[in-house]
Amino acid sequence: MLKPALILMLGFVLTGCAVGPRHQIPPTPVAATFALAQTTPFTTAEPESRWWALFGDPVLDDLVDRAIRGNRDVKMAAARLNEARALRRESLWAFAPQGGVSGTFQRRQFAGIETAGLHLPSRVWNTWSAGFDATWELDLFGRLRNSAEAAAAGVGAAHAQLRDLQVALLAEVAANYFNLQGARETITLLNRQNALLEQNLRTIVHRVAAGRGTPLDKARAEGLLKETEAMVPLVQREEGEALHRLAVLLGEQPGAFRILVAPREIPLSVREIAVGTPADLLRRRPDIAAAERHLAAANARVGMRTAEMFPEVSISGFVRLIGGDNLSLGSTASQAWGLAPTAAWHVLSLGRLDALRRASQFEAEGMVAFYEQTVLRALEDMENGMLRYRSAEDRLRLLVERQAAAERALRIARSQYEAGASDSLEANDTERTALAAAREMVSAATEHRLAVVALYKALGGGWTDQPLLSSRP
Repeated sequence: MLKPALILMLGFVLTGCAVGPRHQIPPTPVAATFALAQTTPFTTAEPESRWWALFGDPVLDDLVDRAIRGNRDVKMAAARLNEARALRRESLWAFAPQGGVSGTFQRRQFAGIETAGLHLPSRVWNTWSAGFDATWELDLFGRLRNSAEAAAAGVGAAHAQLRDLQVALLAEVAANYFNLQGARETITLLNRQNALLEQNLRTIVHRVAAGRGTPLDKARAEGLLKETEAMVPLVQREEGEALHRLAVLLGEQPGAFRILVAPREIPLSVREIAVGTPADLLRRRPDIAAAERHLAAANARVGMRTAEMFPEVSISGFVRLIGGDNLSLGSTASQAWGLAPTAAWHVLSLGRLDALRRASQFEAEGMVAFYEQTVLRALEDMENGMLRYRSAEDRLRLLVERQAAAERALRIARSQYEAGASDSLEANDTERTALAAAREMVSAATEHRLAVVALYKALGGGWTDQPLLSSRP
């Protein structure tokens, strides 16, 4: 009868009876597709992970690779991940017996009153002691187990946060590269326009000198030239800021950073972009994975706080060898050992422990709301990203048509002015409209690329390895 009882007790000790809630991902029902997914230019196919390669720009590809290797924020996030992994290993070691070896030597002279009647050969006595002590906590109510689960969830959260940082980093590198590209194209355009306006001013000066123009024509031409020249410093500032930001993103010194930007072509054709489904988005976004892992850690801490309200059962033991002047270390008489099961219940602290448990429950409730809010923000990012891309695509197409019309109008206005069929005011207005149309098209081309970047950032693109949602240990 005793053997089955011992087996049952051993099974109870090994399996434990962990208390606390079991983690479950909160249900987040979503639509089957995104609102704009069924319209051009979107599809529900699997999104491209290396989305920056779609631009076919080797300079951008190189910047992305250098940013992943050199960015300081990524290195800090990687260090936090390694820290979380080390803490998880520490939590797992708590399941093992704790203890160590010890050894002492003592030389003591006893007082005469202490040795009176003992007939000792000397009042000076040497003693040696060597032994091993250990304590093993039996995790009956899951305190250690929940602590290990919280640490494992912390690893998952740190991993997901590293991925989320990489997604944001790639998007910011591409966005600043396109801003730099757009600024340099705008400067080139302004310089070309300034050269044309200077040529136009010289022509008007000659016409005025020949009596075919008025001083007002000259003043208007000079004003238009200065207006265009005044735009250059502002765009140069934007160029410098984008260049400096790229340097920091790559982990390099801003003042010494230089980069050659290849000219780009204005995309006229509509490119299909695969966006997947909302359900795919929930599995792909690293910020959602991080929120889920934070929730798992909070639930595990509820279990840990709950287990602290129950008795702690442990087994302590020791093996020791004691020797002296008349007793050799290692002899049978010098051997000692002990084994002591211990139970401790902090009954006078139950009120405090219960308050801590309730605080952890409220923390878990807050993390549920945080997870749901993260899901909603992800869906919002996607819908806004798709809307922004389609708007940028339509606007760019219309501005290309507008620029073509403005250039035709400019040719007609110049021809009429030279023929004397119109005055300089009409010609200058047409010139100003054509210049604005050219600048707006460059800006729209940049916005088109930024819309692509924002959309893939919303998709959580930029990583290709295994899913982020880890299971309970």
